[in-house]
Amino acid sequence: MKRINYAAQRSDLFQNIITSIKTMLVENNLDSISLEDKEDKYLGYIIRSGNQLEEVLVTEVKLDGDSILYKAKENTDDQWSDLEEDVVADNVDMLYDAVYDKISDMNNVS
Repeated sequence: MKRINYAAQRSDLFQNIITSIKTMLVENNLDSISLEDKEDKYLGYIIRSGNQLEEVLVTEVKLDGDSILYKAKENTDDQWSDLEEDVVADNVDMLYDAVYDKISDMNNVS
């Protein structure tokens, strides 16, 4: 029987999702994208690890060199956090879906 390294697969998936979000932004000539709207159509929740685990709603994503920064709704100031530094690796798929849906809707507008 062969042991499957799911932790490595989760890490690879996380990096692939981060790369996909970066690619979507670059291919659509976007430095940043707001996920806020009146109907909460583009919900991208993540779990971040600081002093404790907390679920936060991402309201904006932006490229900063090779990094992706995000702004959480819970932040009352204009604070940006690095998506790759303080986010639990196996939960960014919802954020990917939110960014993808928002860009798709932007491109379908005439």
